[in-house]
Order: sequence, then C-alpha cells, then structure tokens
Amino acid sequence: VFISAVDPRKIHATNLTDLSRASILMNTARYGDFTIESDNIGQLPPRIVEVRTMSQAAVDLVAHNYESTLIACDRRLEANGDLAEALRLSALAAVNLGALDDAESLLRQSVESACDAGGRAHLYCLLALVSTKRRNDLVASEAFIMDGLRELDRCGGGSSDEAVERAWLLNARALNCALEY
Repeated sequence: VFISAVDPRKIHATNLTDLSRASILMNTARYGDFTIESDNIGQLPPRIVEVRTMSQAAVDLVAHNYESTLIACDRRLEANGDLAEALRLSALAAVNLGALDDAESLLRQSVESACDAGGRAHLYCLLALVSTKRRNDLVASEAFIMDGLRELDRCGGGSSDEAVERAWLLNARALNCALEY
C-alpha cells in the first residue's frame, strides 16, 4: 500500500483482503470521504479516491470546518463544477474567518455566475448581510438589497423560491432600519 505523492488522498493498493480494505478506509476516513474506484471489482490495484459534493462542503461549513469547505470548493472550481455554489460557500467560509474583502469578491463573482434571478437575489442578500453585520455599512447594504429586489422584479418574481428571496431581502432591510434607530 502506498500513498500517492501527487495527491495524498489517493491511496493505491494491491492484493487487498476485505480486512485490509476496511482498515484502509477507516484510517483514511479522517481525511475526507473516500470510495474504492475500479473498472472491474476483481481488477487490482483498486484506487481509493476522495468523493466530495457541495452539500458535504455546506455541512463542513455549518460544523465550522472552514478549511475542509475551502478545499472542497477549490477542487470543485478546478473541476469546473457548480461555480456559483462553490464561490458562495467559499465566501461564507471567508466571512467566518474574517476575510471580508475576499468574501465580498467571491460573492460578487458568484452573482456573475449564478444562472437564475432567485440565486442572484440570494447572493445580493448575503452581500447585504455582510455589509450590515460585519462592516456596519448600512448604505452599501441597502444598495445590495436594491440590486437583489431589481433582479427579482426583472424576472417577474412568480416562483415560491423568488418569493422567499424577496422576503429575505426585506428582512435584511428591516434589520437595517432597526439598526438605524
């Protein structure tokens, strides 16, 4: 059994018994989610490769495992995956790490790559909340809220997802109004 020098998460093994296969999986589980990859189950050597999804990255974010979130998002970006979601999750991790300029830049990039008005409105709401809660910049926050509302107005705003995003934007505005007094 040897660990790849190129990617330490890839483990190559030959002549594996079920017991040694289970041992490798248990020992590597602390580094991420793995699966055994092989064209033919009987073919050796099987490869254990990391399998990560954006939903798993979101779980890592909620668990305050920001490094794991950022690594998963970087890999997703390199693989040309769901760009808007990877940028959004990276931005949320950056906010929690105090890298507000990076977070704002990532959220703006995510707005540009989002494919629907509801998604863009959601991202503008996040930008507004960062401006309000982390920067105490209510003027910038209001501008982001207006951008989000304009996105929803342009598309007609008929879906339930868009109604929820409108409610979040108006909730952010209510927070700003409360902070002004």
